Amino acid sequence: MDFSPKSSSVTPRFESTPRIKIESWAVSEVSLLSSTASILQHPDGTVLKQLQPPPRGPREMQFYSMVYAEDCSDPCLLELQNHLPKYYGAWSSPDSPNDLYLKLEDVTRHFVKPCIMDVKLGQRSYDPFASQEKREQQIRKYPLMEEIGFLVLGMRVSLTCGAVMEGP
Repeated sequence: MDFSPKSSSVTPRFESTPRIKIESWAVSEVSLLSSTASILQHPDGTVLKQLQPPPRGPREMQFYSMVYAEDCSDPCLLELQNHLPKYYGAWSSPDSPNDLYLKLEDVTRHFVKPCIMDVKLGQRSYDPFASQEKREQQIRKYPLMEEIGFLVLGMRVSLTCGAVMEGP
C-alpha cells in the first residue's frame, strides 16, 4: 500500500479540493457506525463520509487535504498517512451536487466479518472554539472523558453466526 504524498493528487487547500463525480446508482447505503455518522460504501473499495456542517466538515476536509497534499513534507503529517485511511478528495452525487462527502479508503474491505469501533481520543469531546455553553454541555454528557482520555462513540461487531451487533 503506497501512502507516499506523491501517490495523491489532492491539493492542500479546502477550496481547491477536487470533487469526484460518480453516478449515483454506484453508491449503496451501509450500516451507520454511530447515530450521527453518514457513511456510504462505494463498489470501488472506498467509503463516502458525509461532510459535517461548518466549521467541522470543512476543517476535516482541510486536514485530510493537508496530510495527503502532493507537496507535503512535514514529518508528522507524513507519519499520519500510515495511520489514516487514504484520502481521495471530495465526492458529490450528480443528483445532489451540494451534498459533499469525503472519499476515503475502506480499510475493512479485505475482512470477511470486520469489527469496527469509533473512538474519540483525548480528554475533551468539544471543539477548542466551542462556546462555554457547549463545553459545559459536553462535560456533563461525558463526565469521565477527562479522567480516562477516550470515548467510544459507536461500534459494529460481526458475530460468528453471521449476525451483526451495533452499539453503544
